Amino acid sequence: NIVLFDDYLRKTLNHQPTIHGYHKRLKTYIKDAIQRGYVKDDPYLLFKVQRGSSTIRRYLTHEELNIIENTIIADSSISKVRDLFVFQCYTGMSYSDLIKFNWNECFIEDGDYYIRYIRFKTGVEYFLMILPPAMDIIKKFNNKLPVISNQQYNLRLKVVGKMCGIEKSLTTHVARHTFATTITLSNGVPISIVSKMLGHTKISTTEQYAKILNKNVKDQFLLLKEKIKRGK
Repeated sequence: NIVLFDDYLRKTLNHQPTIHGYHKRLKTYIKDAIQRGYVKDDPYLLFKVQRGSSTIRRYLTHEELNIIENTIIADSSISKVRDLFVFQCYTGMSYSDLIKFNWNECFIEDGDYYIRYIRFKTGVEYFLMILPPAMDIIKKFNNKLPVISNQQYNLRLKVVGKMCGIEKSLTTHVARHTFATTITLSNGVPISIVSKMLGHTKISTTEQYAKILNKNVKDQFLLLKEKIKRGK
């Protein structure tokens, strides 16, 4: 049945990380069934699921992020979603960690505010400074960020993107990727530190962002090379 399930996923999804996620969830129920005595053996012992990796991690450039930050949005509900998205871009928080954010758990050192917390998804500790743009948003909402369901959040982010003229599809993942690339790595923050900021379990996960930046550098050098050739 697991083989058939895997075949079905591969025919309908064709995206290895998502397929791995479905199997991961199914394993949880099978483990529980074994503990309750409903199932004798774990069928996944005979079936190996490759995790795979996402080939594209979309993120915003400095220019795109500035446009989103500075666009005037009259609708208060859409404006709140924009603010939460910008907050994610400057903190790297996932949606599950964003909705748990509690100002009272922040602490101050040398005049700067920090937060140290356990990431919901991985159970790994993350540690980060609340940068000025993120702090401005916290103050805007009187130290209590608005809460919105993940579905509504992502739906309204599409509206934000259209209102700001951003062609890329805005999601909570894009915000987190923007923090990893545009805000930290591209500004010289060491990859080991970025990994700690993001609460990654393995630094190899963080290295995916560095690969993206390296590719961008290479692409720019190729463009530069062509311009130099034409100049001659």
